[in-house]
Amino acid sequence: MQSCVLGAEGGAGSSLVPMGSVGELLGAYDGERLSLPPPIEVWRWGWTPEAEVWNGRLAMFGLVALLSLEAAVGQPILRLVGLVGASLGDVTP
Repeated sequence: MQSCVLGAEGGAGSSLVPMGSVGELLGAYDGERLSLPPPIEVWRWGWTPEAEVWNGRLAMFGLVALLSLEAAVGQPILRLVGLVGASLGDVTP
């Protein structure tokens, strides 16, 4: 099997892929390929330690998002969603 390297001049006859028949190319590729490892279980459904870790991460993210919103707006979250009236938490100097 012969290979052709792209030269500095570029040219219409140059190529970045090895030259040869498809059978030779596939044989060379398959000969160098290693066997794949067995598939691993990426995600288990149900009450698993991984699910609880992700649940905690999402809860922390939500808490930080709510506190950031309160800091940006300057009002409590409960007032923003309309669960608390205007009289609660009013501090007038």
